[in-house]
Amino acid sequence: MVSIILHILLLCVIVKGGKGLCYLNSFFSVAMIYEVYNKLKQGERGFYEKNIFVTLFVLLLLGCSQKEQILDDELQFEIQTVSEEELRHLINRSRLFTKQEIKDNYAVVIFDYKVRNGKKFHNLTVEHDFDWSAFMDQIKLDDGPKHMNGNGRSSNFNNGSFKEDSIRFIFYAKDFSEEQLQDIFKAYNLYISWQNADGEIVEQTMHIGDSLQIKR
Repeated sequence: MVSIILHILLLCVIVKGGKGLCYLNSFFSVAMIYEVYNKLKQGERGFYEKNIFVTLFVLLLLGCSQKEQILDDELQFEIQTVSEEELRHLINRSRLFTKQEIKDNYAVVIFDYKVRNGKKFHNLTVEHDFDWSAFMDQIKLDDGPKHMNGNGRSSNFNNGSFKEDSIRFIFYAKDFSEEQLQDIFKAYNLYISWQNADGEIVEQTMHIGDSLQIKR
């Protein structure tokens, strides 16, 4: 009976602390199974003893299993025609192009990444790996705006974990082919990390450049 109580207490600690005590839990479980087996062998076949095997195996599995955390995320990574609001801003900044020329010559990089279940992660962070300066240096335009930031946003959950990041980057796209843009953004990565129940840092790299869609 004492060993059963100790086992239950140990399971409570494991649920709180993760897999660090799993081996110790297994030791207690095996010892208890052996003890109950001896009782059954001696003819003590009460209801409790008959069902303890099933209970112990279930508890053992629950104690040692660690539910893998999976990101419930969504990514939008596209190059589109500028919106009407962005078009008005470009017209105000440049008198060199007609409205139609601006629509034809400019484009907007749209990046939006969100993690719906980010609140369930501890210290979830997302970092961008892309050389925007190198990209901007390739934009060829002597007069007028070469590039402009649109509406973007970034937000976290109440526990500080990442929730959503959004970027709109407007640029002069006349001299870029689709193949060139695909090649430029192919190097775009996201570095995602969080801390698991054992205090270990889990890291993932998302190669979002392969997901770029050009819709203009």
